[in-house]
Amino acid sequence: VFEPKTGIRDYMDLVQGLNHINSKNLSGDIAEFGSFKGQSGYLTACYLRGIKSHKKLFMFDMFESFPVESIGVDHFWSKTHEVDFVEIKSKFEDFTNVELVKGDFTETFKKSDCNELALAFVDCDSFRGTKFLIETIFDNHLVAGGIMIFEDYGHASLGGNRIAVHQAFDRKE
Repeated sequence: VFEPKTGIRDYMDLVQGLNHINSKNLSGDIAEFGSFKGQSGYLTACYLRGIKSHKKLFMFDMFESFPVESIGVDHFWSKTHEVDFVEIKSKFEDFTNVELVKGDFTETFKKSDCNELALAFVDCDSFRGTKFLIETIFDNHLVAGGIMIFEDYGHASLGGNRIAVHQAFDRKE
């Protein structure tokens, strides 16, 4: 269905997170921030179907190209990663529990039906996006026992994500 993009490590991170929220019977849905062409979202949707979960999967992305990033550490991403939204949307037609949310999630999240989250998969590649998600979701939308996975944290070229994570969590007790 897709060209290879999601590595086994990323998929196993997702599976471990999904198994955790399922085994703990956590309330809340699942959201992916930074869906690109939908590869990891598709794997998540298939896994949810396989375990007969009724959780909704929200996939947030521009679904056009990367937004303009004004912060220097992420500026190189601006207007890259072009995608065809119609093509992506067609791959999810058989999933009634998946909602593609098109646009900059720093604007679309608040307008969406996404409220209570058991799992937030953050793959937005940027300081601005990661900072927004931590500030918006961690204390206000993530259920007790829920998980935020920062897919970009270990990537050497994605320093903005790592900086945002440390700025937020180094201060938390």
